[in-house]
Amino acid sequence: MSTEPHVDLEHRELDRALGVVEYLAQRRSFGPATRAFREFRRLLEAHLEHEESVTFPEYERRTGDPGHVLDLIRAQHRGLVAELRHLGAALTEADYPTFCSHLDALDRLLKAHQATEERLLPSSQPDEGRHASPGMP
Repeated sequence: MSTEPHVDLEHRELDRALGVVEYLAQRRSFGPATRAFREFRRLLEAHLEHEESVTFPEYERRTGDPGHVLDLIRAQHRGLVAELRHLGAALTEADYPTFCSHLDALDRLLKAHQATEERLLPSSQPDEGRHASPGMP
């Protein structure tokens, strides 16, 4: 089951933005990495907020969420937000080993979240199979 192209684009943009953070941190350029992280965080938080305020209510309205998919996705959101805090703190402290640990955790959570969203949420969309979220700002 495929998602709307703009959802794939959002996910690629998030992956790209996190890659920039990782690249800069690997070079111990913590100031630029912190600025890039703020942009990544803004993109991810906007994506999560849109899901919570628009996509999920629409999904519930259309399907009733019979498989409790949204419980899983909301738990993923909580995990992502927690890892964002840890990753930001590690960058602020220029603690590269801790950064790497939390980057790995965030990357795993983000990939799992994206896969869940792409696999489960499109089935709730109108006949065209469109995903309810617009492109990211």
